[in-house]
Amino acid sequence: MKRRNFVLGLGALAAGSGAAVGTGAFSTVQAERDIGIDVAGDSDAYLAIEPGDENGDYLTGADTSAAALDFTSGNDQVTGGGEGLNANALSTFADVFSIRNQGTQDVELQVTPLVYTDIDASFFGGVEAVLAVFLVPRNPDGIED
Repeated sequence: MKRRNFVLGLGALAAGSGAAVGTGAFSTVQAERDIGIDVAGDSDAYLAIEPGDENGDYLTGADTSAAALDFTSGNDQVTGGGEGLNANALSTFADVFSIRNQGTQDVELQVTPLVYTDIDASFFGGVEAVLAVFLVPRNPDGIED
């Protein structure tokens, strides 16, 4: 009985390897191929990140490198003399940036809400300050065609 199982096992193994050899299978291939990739700023990429119409001045770097949100006094794009966000306040900025498909294929885009927090014990003379930033898509299910 053991011998019969052993013989069947060898037969199946031989049939399997014969099928592999019979199909023209090979073990290694070496081939040279070229690939071309251009790197573009976020505003010119296939999936563009562009300043919004209302508060787009807070989006920096989209035209030359990687887009970033800048709510600091160092942001030269924002006029008016402000130096940052209010302490102990809820500030809301709508239409800071938009995302546009500039490629030839349809894309599916998912945006995960971003949460950032920071605690500074030296703020306001040792009184602890908490900074929380939430990035939430305005209308994730209402994307225009």
